[in-house]
Amino acid sequence: MKKSWILLVSLIWFLLACGDNLKKENDSLKEDVIAIHDEVMPLMGDLKNYQKQVEKRISQADSLGMSPEEVADLKVMAGDLGNSFEGMFVWMRQFKSSYDDMTDEQVRDYLLEQKILIEKVNADIKKSMDSYKAKFGEK
Repeated sequence: MKKSWILLVSLIWFLLACGDNLKKENDSLKEDVIAIHDEVMPLMGDLKNYQKQVEKRISQADSLGMSPEEVADLKVMAGDLGNSFEGMFVWMRQFKSSYDDMTDEQVRDYLLEQKILIEKVNADIKKSMDSYKAKFGEK
């Protein structure tokens, strides 16, 4: 009987310790997700400005003597900039910051999924801005 009691107490202690570790892991994972978001969020104004500049060039294509291919390339660039901008706000609208109705395992799975999504948003923003900078010589 004493061995059963010790085994039961040990098992409960082990499960509680694992739960604490998972909670700490989830806290760290959430910090990572927010950090990835925070890296590019300050760039949103520039991103929208770049899109407007490209759209302005498209509207002036005739006076600038642009070929149809150049206009098509600029339309793709404007679309990429706009999609990157919108992607951030789509992600922000669907991101949950409260997990009261979820188990620690569900929170971990959710945050891992969100990390993948925000990494894509981050990469799309950087890629579209880099394309603009390469084309127009911005730093």
